[in-house]
Amino acid sequence: MKTYLDCVSCLVRQAVDAVKVAAPDEETRMKTLRAVLEEATKVDYASSPPAMGGRIHRVIREATGNPDPYLEMKKHCNRLALDGLEDLRARVDASSDPLDTAVRIAIAGNVMDFSVLEAGEDVRIEEAIDAALQEPFGIDHLDAFREAVDEADSILYLADNAGEIVLDNLLLDRLPAGHTVVSVKGSPIINDALMEDAEEAGITRRFEVITTGSSFPGVLPETCSRSFLDRLERADLVIAKGQANYESLEGTRRGIFHLFRAKCSIVSRDVGVPQGSWVVMKG
Repeated sequence: MKTYLDCVSCLVRQAVDAVKVAAPDEETRMKTLRAVLEEATKVDYASSPPAMGGRIHRVIREATGNPDPYLEMKKHCNRLALDGLEDLRARVDASSDPLDTAVRIAIAGNVMDFSVLEAGEDVRIEEAIDAALQEPFGIDHLDAFREAVDEADSILYLADNAGEIVLDNLLLDRLPAGHTVVSVKGSPIINDALMEDAEEAGITRRFEVITTGSSFPGVLPETCSRSFLDRLERADLVIAKGQANYESLEGTRRGIFHLFRAKCSIVSRDVGVPQGSWVVMKG
């Protein structure tokens, strides 16, 4: 997906929130924000929003000297999700269609996204889960997804955010462990899940977990390791969580399913659903 004018204002808003989190004093915040605005003038509108977002957050980390500004928030989201995981697992197991319920809860976890939440905004995960279980999908390719899971000999699951990765357990329960690999980011970018988040979520005990080798949102081939790209190319089925994975991978390959909530107006318009819709979409 290309970058639109409205994406730039959103990225700058994200940067202001990130600077408030990353920098300890007003002088550093102002200096960092000037560097961010200078970087924003170099935006390539033909590239995807995650490309620009990654560059902006790299400027913030370097200017503030804070390598992981969202670390404490990520830990909070992991704990929040872990506290309710077993109750949700029982809810999935007892449902009439466990795969459908697991997909919905895994997508609901996508609300734990600090690139979209306003500064200080609460993570309303229980509210999101209730909505995901009750509302229809804006795009419903679940039957095709079900068939793809049954037929795939190799699955690559692209995790998105910390906290959200805990709820991914419920969908991973429905995937063949011996044929499924989970990927996380190689180093901090916003609140995207890292290897330590996969460990805390308990995923490394059951699945092979690899990193993209990248500190950019989504999957940008020029920033990823060759070993990750080889796995991406060889997978029969790619399950891509979150908007950034959609924005960077949309239209790039067959055998991919995007699972996310369309939280912004640009992505909503791009996929043709009302803002806030739950999406299971075959790429």
